[in-house]
This record gives sequence, C-alpha cells and structure tokens, in this order.
Amino acid sequence: MSDSDRTQLILSRFKLLPSQFKGEAVEFTLINNDNFSAVDAELCRALEQPIGNTVSDCFEITGCGSWYIYASGETARKLINVNKYSKIQVTATTIFGILSSTEWADHHPRETKSTELGLLIESFEVLED
Repeated sequence: MSDSDRTQLILSRFKLLPSQFKGEAVEFTLINNDNFSAVDAELCRALEQPIGNTVSDCFEITGCGSWYIYASGETARKLINVNKYSKIQVTATTIFGILSSTEWADHHPRETKSTELGLLIESFEVLED
C-alpha cells in the first residue's frame, strides 16, 4: 500500500471514529499558502496543545479533502518561516478533542460541545522552495 493510500485510509477512518484513530501517523505533501494563525486557548486545551505556542491553517490534502493542520513549539516556529508556495513533505499525527462553549439562548446559558479533528505536524521537509 502506498503512503498516499495509507493516509487516505487512516483519515477516512479517523473521521468516523476519531477517538479510536487518534495518534495515527500520516504522511503527505502540501503547498504552503502562508496563512497560519494562532490557535485560541480553548481549542488548544481541547486538542491538548500548548497555549500561545500553536498555529494552524487549513489545507487540501490530495484525495483526503480539507484538513486543519496544527504545529506547536519549535516545529511551529520553523514552519512559519517557510516561504509561501513552497512544497512541503509532512509527517503528522491525528489529533482529536472536544471543544466546549457556552451560548446564550432566552437569557439562559447553554453549553455546547463540538468535535475537533486535525493533524499535528511532527516533522516536515521543504522539497521545493
């Protein structure tokens, strides 16, 4: 099975059963669109990532659809310095968490929960700059 086929299989299973497929390693290439932004504290807590030290962006992964890609710490620092439109080979793990939020309806608070899925970059290599 090719890396691409394996990634497609893991990500399709992860969408169905995120708790069971959390922490799975995947490999893919992407083009840096240089739109990284800081991840807010609540989402960092849900995904068990360091607050104030995590970035994300949404990327299209060939054959797998759109995914939020996260990077933390030194990996994030290196990633935000990659030139726009550079082709990057990525090794990432699947991450999953529950995001809780409070909404007000009819003057009463109502807690809502949402499932958050993504891919955490463990390492990357710039293939074309």
